[in-house]
Amino acid sequence: MPGVEFAKPSVSLLRVSDRGRFVKFAGTVIRTGAVKVVQEWREFQCENCGHRFSLRASPESGYDFEVPQQCRSGEKKSSWDPKAKRPKTMRCASKLFRQLPHGEEAMSDFQEVRVQDPMQALGAGVIPQSVCVSLFGDLVGQVQPGDSVSVEGVVWQRWRAPWVGKRLELELFVEASHIEVVDNSAKSKRQRTGSVSSGPDQFIEFWTRYRNDKWQGRAALIRSTAPWLSGVPVPKLALLLTLIGGAAPAALDYHVLEVRRGAVRRRRHL
Repeated sequence: MPGVEFAKPSVSLLRVSDRGRFVKFAGTVIRTGAVKVVQEWREFQCENCGHRFSLRASPESGYDFEVPQQCRSGEKKSSWDPKAKRPKTMRCASKLFRQLPHGEEAMSDFQEVRVQDPMQALGAGVIPQSVCVSLFGDLVGQVQPGDSVSVEGVVWQRWRAPWVGKRLELELFVEASHIEVVDNSAKSKRQRTGSVSSGPDQFIEFWTRYRNDKWQGRAALIRSTAPWLSGVPVPKLALLLTLIGGAAPAALDYHVLEVRRGAVRRRRHL
């Protein structure tokens, strides 16, 4: 079991010297990626000696397979050396390998999530840091954005995605061997309030409450978005609009028409 020496007080304390080491840290999930199916294991066979070996996808190469430079069988073969006039023992050093067909056991579920320093553990004015965490198998789909989690895994490094005009940089990420939800805020809130309503009924109830003042309804939505951040209503509104998306063309035209009619009525009133 990991001891105190493996624990990291925060994500920002992960360093290049931790590469290849087992670490444990706590944080908040801020983003979850799509669940994918990747080939985690692949079997090869040496075309010279017939030696079979299995390789695991390399984390530092984007979970691609790095075939060895020469055969690792270690098998020794004796052949006659005409110059020395005696048998010569040598190892297989073939560089030719054949990929063997794989079964379902070689495939695994894969997901990447991003974990950030918990806001309550940071001081005033400190920018929270985040790290990408790779999940395999049973760990996939166990966490959702907003969950406070405890992560255990091995630190690796990889190249960031290239951008024109910027230099290539390495980033650290963690391949998790265990991830546990410490606190699920959304679930706890539902348990405290006893509210389980969702979907159209909740939507109708909300806007019925703010029927006479939709600006107050919008303000309530902005306050409920990332409530631990204050003083940034405009970025929150932009995030909400991005998540909600646009309207259908017909509905949009109708909305524009209603706005224009309202403007005409105001002009006539003036």
